[in-house]
Amino acid sequence: MKQFCCTLLFFLATLTSYAQNFADFFQDKTLRVDYIFTGDANRQAIYLDELSQLPSWAGRQHHLSELPLAGNGQIIVKDVATGQCIYKTSFSSLFQEWLSTDEARTTAKGFENTFLLPFPKKTVEVEITLYSPRKDVMANFKHIVSPEDILIHKRGTSHVTPHRYMLQSGSEKDCIDVAILAEGYTEKEMDVFYQDAQRTCESLFSHEPFRSMKQKFNIITSTCVPLPLENVDTDQIIPARFLKATTREEKFFGDNLFRDWRYNPDGSLNKDFVLNNPTYGGQILVAGKNFGSGSSREHAAMEPRFLNVRVILAKSFARIHETNLKKQGMLALTFTDKADYDKIRERDLISVMGLKDFAPGRTLKVVLHHEDGSKESFEVQHTYNEQQIAWFRAGSALNAR
Repeated sequence: MKQFCCTLLFFLATLTSYAQNFADFFQDKTLRVDYIFTGDANRQAIYLDELSQLPSWAGRQHHLSELPLAGNGQIIVKDVATGQCIYKTSFSSLFQEWLSTDEARTTAKGFENTFLLPFPKKTVEVEITLYSPRKDVMANFKHIVSPEDILIHKRGTSHVTPHRYMLQSGSEKDCIDVAILAEGYTEKEMDVFYQDAQRTCESLFSHEPFRSMKQKFNIITSTCVPLPLENVDTDQIIPARFLKATTREEKFFGDNLFRDWRYNPDGSLNKDFVLNNPTYGGQILVAGKNFGSGSSREHAAMEPRFLNVRVILAKSFARIHETNLKKQGMLALTFTDKADYDKIRERDLISVMGLKDFAPGRTLKVVLHHEDGSKESFEVQHTYNEQQIAWFRAGSALNAR
């Protein structure tokens, strides 16, 4: 009996020695991994699209190498130095469902997939596998992730989407965060959205097991709107390294507008930057306060013209940059009532009225054509004198006689 007890104690001690400590392998950050699942019913493949670093980790910190649920896909993270499995998770994807359709028998497609993993302290191997309904391996892909890789994009530290807590029971380390997004609601319907979200929250926690575990949840509501940019300086509009250009070739201008925001370090487009979204293409740029601050550089006023921008409507301008915009034939306008800034919605078409009678000291009118067919209008102001208005009409100061 004593020998049996000793053996049992040794076995438990061995199990304890292999219990994983989250802090030994991972940082309090998230590794976002974007994959492309592609193929048809006969052949499938997995490709790595992008890696990103997010500020904190809100996932599990215990039982890291155990599968919480079985799925038709699996991700395994191994420490390269030791070969030890330090994290494992499962999933089921829309791509795998699509493979069972008639379309997949004759057509190949690619599906974007995003997964969130704890951010490693040291170099790891990530292996992702897709399984058939019979648990046969359909596709497998391995890649190395170094936490020092400069191509891992840092996201989520700025431009945080406006949100409101309907229920806040604790931090993300102790609670499950549930986000309710305002998909399909217009800006005027935000009050209705928050009322609907509150009812959803109450309904959820009227049933088990949520009712008895309410203290383990946070409920967050968020609107889906583009984010404003404040204090945009001239070095952000066009970085200093591009100021050597003396011609108007497109390779020097337009392409370098907001260069460090529009492009990733490897030269690819930054998908998260608002001006890379075709939804927001047009001739009117709406900006926040103090647009064009920093050093004086006329290149920064010239750049927007090469992306077909003719009007910049801002809460306020840096004085020298506003003058430079006028010299380039741009229309620099500010809100007469700063509160009108909040009337502008996603996908609005904007008209500037009154340019036929454009004159010093006379306000202009902006009309917002909302996606739902409704309209709103408000006054905007400017600081143009007669000579500067002539520059605008001629296309630039150089064109004016």
